[in-house]
Amino acid sequence: MRSGKKKLSIKKILAKRKLSAKTFKPSTTTPTLASPLEDHVAFLFETIFRRPYSPSSTVNEDDMARAFHGIQHSTRAALYVPVLVNLRRRYGDEQASKLTDEDIKLVQIALLLHDSMRLGEGEDRWDAVSGEFVYFYLTETLGIDKEKARKLADAVKDKDDFENSRTIYQKLVHDADCLDVRQVRAAFKATELDFHRDFAAENPGAFRDQTQLIVEVHSLIEAQGDGFDRYNKSIKKRFESATAYQEILKTMVKGTDDKKTDTVDPRDYYKIFPAFYKPLPEEKCNRSLYDEKVTMGLDATDPDQATLAHYLNNGYVLTRGITTPSFVRDETKKFGREEENGAAFELRKAARRPGIKTRTDKPDNMDKDGNKNRSGSLIVKNSGSFVYCNAGFLIYADDTKSITQVNTTNNFTGYGKKKDQTIESKSDVEQKVQKLIKLQKMGGAANKSSGAAHNELLQKKVLFRSQKH
Repeated sequence: MRSGKKKLSIKKILAKRKLSAKTFKPSTTTPTLASPLEDHVAFLFETIFRRPYSPSSTVNEDDMARAFHGIQHSTRAALYVPVLVNLRRRYGDEQASKLTDEDIKLVQIALLLHDSMRLGEGEDRWDAVSGEFVYFYLTETLGIDKEKARKLADAVKDKDDFENSRTIYQKLVHDADCLDVRQVRAAFKATELDFHRDFAAENPGAFRDQTQLIVEVHSLIEAQGDGFDRYNKSIKKRFESATAYQEILKTMVKGTDDKKTDTVDPRDYYKIFPAFYKPLPEEKCNRSLYDEKVTMGLDATDPDQATLAHYLNNGYVLTRGITTPSFVRDETKKFGREEENGAAFELRKAARRPGIKTRTDKPDNMDKDGNKNRSGSLIVKNSGSFVYCNAGFLIYADDTKSITQVNTTNNFTGYGKKKDQTIESKSDVEQKVQKLIKLQKMGGAANKSSGAAHNELLQKKVLFRSQKH
């Protein structure tokens, strides 16, 4: 323990949470260091994580005791550890290369416990007491050397201390926990990762691996019903359980018993997880992960997919979201025109060209050219870009000439008339687009007031190569 910090009493910590030290004393029911990680997960779920944060709280049978910092989050974070170790070995981290398989397992166990002594959700004010419980569990339950146990406990307690030199344990605990923050935040900041500071900020290869890892983690969180503002209790219950380890691993890596289905399986597009979910010697961490001939799993023999792949690689792809594509607009009834739903309206407006009469009787009904300054979201290849909504169409552009304004987050440009929108210079647009692409690869950004994580770009005219979802 670092000097100047108040010593914590494990007896008081447990008593406040109505936990008994006897529960964690070595017995026939407690796991050992030799036990597989799933045994620790099951034991800790039954003894800690199936209980609500506060001993005075009650949990209905259909509810989960800990919505965001339960065994699901802790197990996911633990499973990220070998991945992070292998990535560090891939880029020559001497500290990571010196770690034994036992060291890695102990870091994983520390992460299973890093939120164990929480008394509530929100900001973590319990790192110190959770760290003390890590020390207790490692020494009393598993019989680990006290010096090593203290280093691991301090890694949990001081994972966010960037004022002092950082140990490999701190870096792994911090990054594993930080990667999983997408469950409680709309966007992710890669700059907060130790891996980014140590490697990805300067190394293009590490940056690409980091981007891929962020995408896979976000996909994993979504697949488990744990996405920010998309909490799905019916899915989450499978993972907030004694079998959390086995269930989460199934969503990370394909097994030999997987049945083939017609639905899209995100695991087919994972590169980092299947390669690095187990500790590997340094020489095996340098394998090639990417097939440069394939873009996001798209089939080059299919004309539509080939077109999309071309613009992802050589141009720009934007999405125009339509919140209510099947809703018939009142305006069509008001003027006695043929009924038109939201999707037809957006596509018709985008396809307008000079010399072709529009549906209005206005004097300029032959002069319309597209849907001026309509907003769309830029899709960046392999970045996990957000879109405004789940329905809409794609817009392909060869360059940035048609773009008039760039916003890294939701700027509410999708509403009303666009006559007063600021038109940015070509040089500003190009610079902002390149910055936006890099930002998207680092986790994107979110609007502080709305929480929306999509970006917004305005175009003076849609170059109409569109494709329905």
